[in-house]
This record gives sequence, structure tokens and C-alpha cells, in this order.
Amino acid sequence: MMSPGFAHTHRRGIYDAVKRQPSCEIQAAPAWGPKYPKQCGWPAGHTLIAPSRTLPDHEQQESSGGSVGSSKVIWLVIFCLALALRLFELGNQNLWSDEWSTLPVSKLALRPMLDSLASVHSNKPPLYFLLMHYWLPWGTSEFWIRLPSAIPGALTCLIALALGEHLLGKKHGWIMGLALAVAPFHVYYSQEARMYALLGMFGAMAMLCTYLLAKTQQWLYALLYLVSATLSCYTFTYGIFLILFSCIFSLCFQPRLPQRVVLITWATNLLVAGLFCPWVPRLMTTVESGRGLHPLVRGMVSDALAYSFFSLGLGTTFGPTPEQLRALGRRIFVEQPVAGGLLVGGFLAVGLVTVIGMRLLWHRSRNGFFFALIGLGVFLGCPAVANLLKPNVPYNPRYAILAIIPLSLVFAAFAIWMLGAVVWKKVCAFLFVGCIGVSLANNYFNPRYARDDIRSAARFLVSLEPPPRTIFICPEFVAATLRYYYQGSTGIVPLEVVGVSVGEALKPFAGELAEGGVVALVYTRPDHGDPQRLLPTWFKQSYQLQLEKAWTGVALYVFDTRRQAPTAVSSFGATAAR
Repeated sequence: MMSPGFAHTHRRGIYDAVKRQPSCEIQAAPAWGPKYPKQCGWPAGHTLIAPSRTLPDHEQQESSGGSVGSSKVIWLVIFCLALALRLFELGNQNLWSDEWSTLPVSKLALRPMLDSLASVHSNKPPLYFLLMHYWLPWGTSEFWIRLPSAIPGALTCLIALALGEHLLGKKHGWIMGLALAVAPFHVYYSQEARMYALLGMFGAMAMLCTYLLAKTQQWLYALLYLVSATLSCYTFTYGIFLILFSCIFSLCFQPRLPQRVVLITWATNLLVAGLFCPWVPRLMTTVESGRGLHPLVRGMVSDALAYSFFSLGLGTTFGPTPEQLRALGRRIFVEQPVAGGLLVGGFLAVGLVTVIGMRLLWHRSRNGFFFALIGLGVFLGCPAVANLLKPNVPYNPRYAILAIIPLSLVFAAFAIWMLGAVVWKKVCAFLFVGCIGVSLANNYFNPRYARDDIRSAARFLVSLEPPPRTIFICPEFVAATLRYYYQGSTGIVPLEVVGVSVGEALKPFAGELAEGGVVALVYTRPDHGDPQRLLPTWFKQSYQLQLEKAWTGVALYVFDTRRQAPTAVSSFGATAAR
């Protein structure tokens, strides 16, 4: 029989070993649990919680196998794949209106550029414009202008890979990096000359540092988080949501963090907010005044939230085109049942994958589960709340781009589930991967999903003989992009359609036609579902009828950029009236 002294020493030794063992916890015992007297060396009212099925992160990585050399090869392969997908056809499509708007601001001197951002574009912080200010002097081709988005997009895949290794183990981290590398949504915005890919890179680094700070409790990661989160905020305003994500995750981390670490996390986030404060007054002025925002009619925020979730999983190049959604809204399910069915089916598929992945995360990695749950909730939900509080603040899927990091973690967990021996699991996985492949193919090769082809419109106008006396452009905010590509001498007249009736908008156009001669009209889709789509619809349905009734001796050339392949040059809709 064990003597009391030996029992005391034995239990004391177990307790000391448990404190040094990261896979065990010492928690307050429940009412029915075993309790040890304080004099035996075990804390009164506490019990030993044995290691769960979730291994510590370093043991998960060791159990995943793979040498250091093979790991480096896998990292290199995933990075090369991600970079290749983002460089492929990078300069094929022309700059659309949002991309073009980056150029004139970025080309200004530093002080005028900051003043311009502060007064007009203050819903867009200055970091991306500063980067482009020093980038543009070296080239102005579409490929070169978009390269600062493609490279951060590929680097983000490596950050996601590292995050997956820490949360799920080495091989599963590779899957997470691969999932983000081929994600159609992320590929699309890594090929756009805007700040969203850069936001994704800084945001992913901030999320990785959030986890490593909780795991290692080292000051280094607090400092790295401070830098990356601050850079995210100054890249795009919605980077501020990283603060909420980090604070909530610090409270949910398992095992529970010491109060000191939680306070460090919250203090670091408070410092991030303080560093972003100089831009907040400009931002609030913009939101209150509406400057830099589109005062447009939009659909319900629930529709935008559902479509954003669908887009993050399968991209905006799967199912209905953005033009169909803008023109039809919910009527797409009646008037375009195939496109509507793909939209619903894709949403359900992404939802099912998310549920399965979250379930596996719950059993395999509680920290991974909370990371994904909090990330999806914050980065998808906060833009919806902003739209509800201020309808002029839009909810676009690209504003939720940070949510693709936790969603990639969920997809990696789903991949673990689908690797089982059951045949129907592999069939489901094959169908989902096929949808992603179709979306990527649409992004590269299907003109229905292409950006507005203003470049081809400009070439078409130059080729007209005799040249048109006047060129009309609708909607009016595309006029600057057309001027950028058009090398002729004919004047370009934008048609103002926001806030006016169709009749008012057509007055300049009607007056020009009444004088006879050659007139050209270029129209394209607007960026949002708004009243601007009414004018192109009017031209498409009735311009020829109106010309035949009212005007003679007029040659009207119409170029619809929505129907042009990225490299096509043709005279679609060319019509000569009597």
C-alpha cells in the first residue's frame, strides 16, 4: 500500500508535469469529478483533464509526416501555381472604371494626392495609392498596373498555408494554401488594379499573428500584428474589422489564455485603432456627406450577404453574370431559370461544404473551429451591418475579401473529410472541384463575365469612316476610361442619368441627332444595380424606332461593350437611319 508521503510526492510530480504539458489542462472540477485534498499537492477542487483527441500543433505537424526538404518543395509548387494563375491573361482585359480611377490620383504629387484622397476618395485610405505612385513611373500597361495585386495575391496563399499548418498540421496546411491558390474569387481580385488583394495579404498576416500570439504568447507576434493590422486599415477601411476578430478570438482560444495575454492582445488592438484614428474623421465625413459613395438604389442586404457568401466560395464567374443580376435581381429565378438554379445550387453547395468543414474542425481543432466561425461572422457580417446602418455604404462581395481566409480553412477541413474511402464523398468533392474549375475557365475565357471592353470600343471608334461628329458615352462615369483609350480628336459627351429622368438624359443626345451627320454611342454596364441601367435598356429596345420616327440623314453607330470579347473589335449594333 502506498504511504501518504509517497502519494504526496507522486501527485505533486504529476501536477508539475501537467503544468509543463501543453496537451493537458488543469481545470476546476465539476461537482461529480474527483477532488484531491490540498495537502496531497493537488489544487483543491481541481481535476486533471487528459489530452483530447486534438494534438498540440507541433505534434500534429510531426504526425503529418514530410521532411523539411519536401515541405520547401510543396511551398514552392503552391506559390508558383498561385502566381501562374494570377499572371495568366493579366493584361488581356482593359482597365474598367474603378481600376482607371486609381491612375489619376496615384500620378499626383504626394501632397496633392493625399489632399485628393482626403476630400474625394476618403472611403479609400492612401496606402495602395502610395504604392501605385511609385509603381506607375516604371510602366502603364494593363499587365504592369495589375502586377501589384497579383504578387500580394500569390503571397497570401503562402500565409494561408502557414496558418493551416499551425491549425491543422503540415499536410492539411498545404491543402489550405492550395484551396486559396485556386479560389476563383481570390484569383479575380488578384487580377484587378485595386487594393483588395493587398488588403487580403496584410489581413492574412494579421490573422496568422493573432493565432501565433495566442499560441506562443510572445511579444514578437504582438508587434507583427500591430504592423500588419495597421497596414490593413490604411489599405482599405474594412481592415478595421480585424480588431474585432482578434479580440473575440483571444477570448475563445483553447486552452483559455492567461489574463495577461488577453490584455496584451486588446491593448495591441487599441493601439491599432489609435494609429488609424487620423483617417477616421475623413472617413466619417465621407459617410455622412455621401462624397465618394454612390447614391444608388440597391437590393436588400440579405441578398448581398448571400451572394457574397456564394462568390467567396465559387467566384463571381459561376452561374449568373453580374449583368444578369443587376438587370433582373430576384426575377432571375423566373426569367433565367438555369442561371438562377446555378446560383441557388452553388449557394447550397458552399453552405454544405462549410457545415461539413466546420463539423470536422470542431472535432479536430477547436481553435481552428473558432478561427473559422469568428472570421466568417466578422468579415461577412460587419459589412452587412454597415450597409444596414448607412444604406449609401455599399455591400459588395469584394469588401468581404478577408473572409476568404477562414473559408479556405473550412475548405481544407472539407478536403480532409472527402479523402475518406466512401465513394459518394469523392463524388461530392469531384462535383465541387468541377464547379471551381468552370468558374476559373469563365474568368479567363468567357466574354460574358469579362470586364467592360472600353478598349475595343475606342478602337472601333477610331476605325469609323467618316469619323463621328460627337461620341456619347453612357454611363457618365466611364467617360474618363474611354478618354484614356480613345486616340481620336472627336469630343466625348457623357450622358448624365443619375437623378434625372430618361427624357432629361436624352436631351443632349436628341439635339445632336437633329443636326444630322454621324454620331456614335458607347454604352456599358454600370458597376452596381442602379437607375443607370435604364438608359442602356432604352437605347437597346427603342433607339432605332425613335430614329425612324423623328430624325433623318443620321448615321448612328452603337457599340455595346457588354457583348464584346476582351480582344474583339466589331461594329455590333451599327445602324443607319433614313
